[in-house]
Amino acid sequence: MNEDEWRYCLEPTKMLDLLKERISSRKFRLIACACVRWMEPLLFDPRSRRAIEVALRHADGQASDEEMLEAELAAFEVSRAADFRDTMALPSLAASRAAGRVANLDAFTAAREAIYFFQRVRAPWEYSSLGQVLSYGDPRAIAVSNSMTCDLLREVAGYPFRPWCATTDWRCWNQGVIIEIARTIYCDERFKELPILADALEDAGCPNSEWVIHLRQPTGHVRGCWVVDQILGLN
Repeated sequence: MNEDEWRYCLEPTKMLDLLKERISSRKFRLIACACVRWMEPLLFDPRSRRAIEVALRHADGQASDEEMLEAELAAFEVSRAADFRDTMALPSLAASRAAGRVANLDAFTAAREAIYFFQRVRAPWEYSSLGQVLSYGDPRAIAVSNSMTCDLLREVAGYPFRPWCATTDWRCWNQGVIIEIARTIYCDERFKELPILADALEDAGCPNSEWVIHLRQPTGHVRGCWVVDQILGLN
């Protein structure tokens, strides 16, 4: 896969495989969390929601492996009794299964499973009364799911073919205000304020126009945004 193919790819599995040796476990964890949070309206059990919260803290080094294991086991119990067909056919069960994986200590597995079960939420399978598969999901819904998850992968991973190394001059501009804005956006998830960060970068003379363009995109931002991460040195 080259850069143009990455930019327009609509196959999340291919993108995940490419990223496996290119981004950190933290990045994969944040991909998993963002994907499962899309399904949060279907998570009715507090154990499922807690798994997301613990996984987010673990990504930032604020939760232990023991907490993760405890959260994963508790979330797994929510959908443990469901059989394969019910999980594939019922969006609420697929969402619960994804939440049961988000705290898996293998962050790549967490991301892969979250994306898979998100597709089942958007495009559940259909069965006959005899249990035969009638449909592996509405193709149109699958296409929408793939588009959303591929955009999510680009949001978090950026462009892995040409990582851009920032100079430090602009970091000290106006007493470090850019770093403070970025840190506030990251910690409080105030993504509507990203255009303010873009304006500050321009005023400080940051040479990377792609950062500014990305920060001004009105939607699609999550914790782990590749530009905010680079500004904060979180890569």
